[in-house]
Amino acid sequence: MVNRESEQKQWWVPVWTGLVMDRDAKHYKKMKNAVWLFLYLILNANRKSGFLMRKVRTISSDMGTKKNTVLRWLSVLREQGYIATENTGRCLLIQIKKWKALPYRPRMPYQKPQITSIRGWKNATPKKSLQSQISRSF
Repeated sequence: MVNRESEQKQWWVPVWTGLVMDRDAKHYKKMKNAVWLFLYLILNANRKSGFLMRKVRTISSDMGTKKNTVLRWLSVLREQGYIATENTGRCLLIQIKKWKALPYRPRMPYQKPQITSIRGWKNATPKKSLQSQISRSF
């Protein structure tokens, strides 16, 4: 039997502070425990569009919750305006409302340091300073 947890990719996702840090607890009052499903959806949504396609059974299995719990949470998130869903007949097409795609930032290419000292890493210095490489890339 394959361990699904070991196969899952580890991924980070930005969460806007307003979702968590709010003196009026606006989102907490609206979502309650459905926030766990909302975080799952954010983690699995397309980074540019905020859409994802999933079967309720898949979500339930991934989260370790019962199918009825997922259905209840989906209903809460729909009613409170956090998501919109459409049943395609095979799965749910889920749109996260008010999705904010991250602006594209080109990655700096990794450059292997060039050793200028024959004594090894201890006294080695790169040929170009890191500061000059950073200032040229922006």
